[in-house]
Amino acid sequence: MGRNEQIDRIIAKTPDWRGAALAQLRRVIHAADPGMAEEVKWKRPGNPLGARVFEHNGIACIGVI
Repeated sequence: MGRNEQIDRIIAKTPDWRGAALAQLRRVIHAADPGMAEEVKWKRPGNPLGARVFEHNGIACIGVI
């Protein structure tokens, strides 16, 4: 499974503490479970970037910035 390029772009576009926090969360999640999949879900006008979702046999974590 692995990393999602959309999330790479979101982190790159968010250079403040939120992007750094999401990048750190992502490193911790993948260190704990290399098979964790990433997806961007629930895009809407109020949150055009959507929510970063980490899944492995169901949703494990949602990274909202």
